[in-house]
Amino acid sequence: LAPASVMRVRGGTITKKAFWRPSDVPRSKRGDEDEMFDSFRSLFKSAVAGRMQTAKKVAATLSAGLDSSAVCTIAATERALKGENILAFTSVPEYTKEAYSFGTWITDERDLAFVVSKNNQNIDHRITSSADENPIELIREYIHRLGRPQSAATNLHWIEKILQLSAQEGCDVLLTGQNGNSTVSWSPPIIHAFPKKRFFPKTSHFQYLKILKSKTYKNLRKWKNKKAEVRSILENQKKQLNLDFLESKDFKIAMDESGKVIYRGQADLCEVHMNFYDIWYHISFWSGVEVRDPTMDRKLTDYLLTLPEEVYFRDGLDRRVMRQGMENILPKEVRFNKKRGQQSADIASRVRKCSDHAKKAITWIEKSTLAKSMVNMDRMTQILDRIIGGEIGFEIMKDCGSVLLPCISVGLFLASFDTDLDIKKPLI
Repeated sequence: LAPASVMRVRGGTITKKAFWRPSDVPRSKRGDEDEMFDSFRSLFKSAVAGRMQTAKKVAATLSAGLDSSAVCTIAATERALKGENILAFTSVPEYTKEAYSFGTWITDERDLAFVVSKNNQNIDHRITSSADENPIELIREYIHRLGRPQSAATNLHWIEKILQLSAQEGCDVLLTGQNGNSTVSWSPPIIHAFPKKRFFPKTSHFQYLKILKSKTYKNLRKWKNKKAEVRSILENQKKQLNLDFLESKDFKIAMDESGKVIYRGQADLCEVHMNFYDIWYHISFWSGVEVRDPTMDRKLTDYLLTLPEEVYFRDGLDRRVMRQGMENILPKEVRFNKKRGQQSADIASRVRKCSDHAKKAITWIEKSTLAKSMVNMDRMTQILDRIIGGEIGFEIMKDCGSVLLPCISVGLFLASFDTDLDIKKPLI
């Protein structure tokens, strides 16, 4: 059952209906910005407080990002009123030297996470590298638990570890900011330069003319090439698929339909993220810990979706609702940090450590007629050989995360239908 939906079973007939969709909320609110930020803070604090109702301990994920930092800080403030602590878990690389970082990414988020924990005396901060987690066996285990393959297979090791640690510490609630990128810290994918008074009111006219020229050119190019960009992304995914399947009618129809997506707004992104969170929610029950996400609160989301786009971006400041709204709540170095965390930058090294399990997984997939008809066996084998050979860097991280692990996930899932693979048991 999809998020925000209801199922009705009557007379042997099953019907499903969504009772709420972000796309139904009109973006219509105008008014005083200070009042908007005050309303946002009030709703956000209520969303966090409302998800801390438990007789046991509360834990939270804490990265270098705005969303988890804000959730942790507000949760710690609420807990302090009762004289209690909150546990916060930060995932870091096991293979620090081999974790690839570039430009706007942070591979080790502990430094900024420490800034948040030091700013709140009742945050009990824990660091975990998930060193004992096997990403290949976790793929198999999660297929067993959820009955479906996982697209975000690169993140399973730290998700599983944090859930385990939360349960061991006696927590039954884990707070996250999973949906924040589409609600509290969203920023328009296309930055408008006109009219000036809406998006660049405090920028000098000379500087604005330079920005206007640059943004106009970039936005026109984005609009013109958007369909080609979507197709390019989909073409890259072909590396995962069997070459015969790529020539099938069904695949071509799917490509044509996907290519029609021209623009993804905040409401569209919110619906996508709701389904991502659904995975977190169902995974958590196996650990006895309930994952709760304040950034998915309906009242909060309804309000944020009404705000005009210039509230989210103005004068060069992106994710503006969160950055401005958390003034005097989050430390400056966190509030204005523009780099994002890459929790699985060392995924290729982790797979290298358990390469025997990866080989065994591929062996099972090779036995499956159904799996071989879908995934690209040659591509999988080539990537695994490169990993075993010791390759490091961006390309192997990308190929491991976007091709090898998703293919293993889909392959094992399909192999469980037409081979003797028992998905409940370890591969080795």
